[in-house]
Amino acid sequence: IALLRTCYSNGVVTDLQPPYPLMQSFANAYGRLVATAVELGSGYMKPDPSDTMTMTMPTPRTPQEELGRFALWEATFRQKKYDAPAYPEDFQGQWEVQDVIGGETIGISTVSLGEDGQVELAPPLEGLRWRCDPGPTHLDTCTFQVLSSDGTILQYRGFVDRGARLEARVSKRPLVIRGS
Repeated sequence: IALLRTCYSNGVVTDLQPPYPLMQSFANAYGRLVATAVELGSGYMKPDPSDTMTMTMPTPRTPQEELGRFALWEATFRQKKYDAPAYPEDFQGQWEVQDVIGGETIGISTVSLGEDGQVELAPPLEGLRWRCDPGPTHLDTCTFQVLSSDGTILQYRGFVDRGARLEARVSKRPLVIRGS
């Protein structure tokens, strides 16, 4: 909206960068929206010639070239790092972990994920570390490690939809992580 407002008041816009820092998933949507507006050719949104990511690619002549150009742009965009906390508050607390093999639950444990990566659970298991890593689009990865009584390190990795995390903050419903 800010980009369109600027375009309306100033005419042609050459700086297509978002006016505020965006999380990667929102930046992805913003980039697609701006790319569509530029490609439709209204003439009021023109990329800055110094934007090397877009301007170094030749103008597409066929739909296949356009798809290749978009794929290159998206791959470059996904390589940018999203600075997210490794131990987000919405992951901290008690979790019920179900071990499921062949569709049958073989065990249920309660795991506590604490600040700065601490993991606590009932003996004989010993918690090691946990962390949350943002995914390139909408899935975040939560990983925690446990040391068993025989010295084996067990690693659990689960995925959670970033939109579901946002929804859980508003609705106060429990967050669900699926993985192995």
